[in-house]
Amino acid sequence: MKKALIIITIALLSFSQIACSNNESNTTDESPTTIKESQEATEAATVEVTTEKETTTVPSPIGSDFGSLIPEGWKIFEKVEGEPVQVEGDLNKDGNTDIAAVIVKLDENSQAPQRSLLIAMGNSDNTYTLSVIGENAILGADEGGGMGGSF
Repeated sequence: MKKALIIITIALLSFSQIACSNNESNTTDESPTTIKESQEATEAATVEVTTEKETTTVPSPIGSDFGSLIPEGWKIFEKVEGEPVQVEGDLNKDGNTDIAAVIVKLDENSQAPQRSLLIAMGNSDNTYTLSVIGENAILGADEGGGMGGSF
């Protein structure tokens, strides 16, 4: 458990470093970002994030279970089949179980699909709130250098 918390802490620190450097570079970038929320009677609420480069539909920031927070077209990464790469713990010390997981984009055309870090904070009513999806926090299978992938 300590090892998992150390790994999560390192990942969060790495992500915050990446996010800070991205924020500095984005101050001169004038690319517009549009966020549009939608909800239909038969579907869960989603948030559509549009940047100059692409549009991604992500789940509503609050879900009844952790799985409902995973974006459409993504799944929890499994290094070994049946063993998802995720850890649980109380990251924000509020007494509720929080979850950090590596998610992978479902892309049949790619041998090394994109990986991201998803962190969700647990709520007292047994729901989860999406904290962050770190798109650049996890290396892809083809980005591990001479020693192979990061997993």
